[in-house]
Amino acid sequence: MLVSLSRAFDIRVQIKPLSIGLKPSIYEQVTLRIEIPMPNLHDLQLSGGSHGVVKGFYSLHSLVLSLSGSSHIETEGTANDLSISASGGSHLELSNFPLHNANVILGGGSRATIEVDWMPTGGL
Repeated sequence: MLVSLSRAFDIRVQIKPLSIGLKPSIYEQVTLRIEIPMPNLHDLQLSGGSHGVVKGFYSLHSLVLSLSGSSHIETEGTANDLSISASGGSHLELSNFPLHNANVILGGGSRATIEVDWMPTGGL
């Protein structure tokens, strides 16, 4: 049975951010697949067990990724600078996304696979 969820979406475009989610109600076992073509990407936030795929962005100047609540993201493209903040068992697969600089903050059992063209220094 095909059920239309078009009235269940809460889509808001404010000055810059696009927010997509479900309006408060009872939804169980709902999988949403949304494809959004866009010319550039600066910031992406995923939460609540979301799964995202970012591909087709090459030579991005900088990108900020924020994940929480066991969310997962896969990327394909390139960027100069990347800032990552992940918590709650989130997973970032960035091995197909070469970087020059990365600022990575992982907490709560989160993990990330990244490819950078420099040797990191510092400690854990």
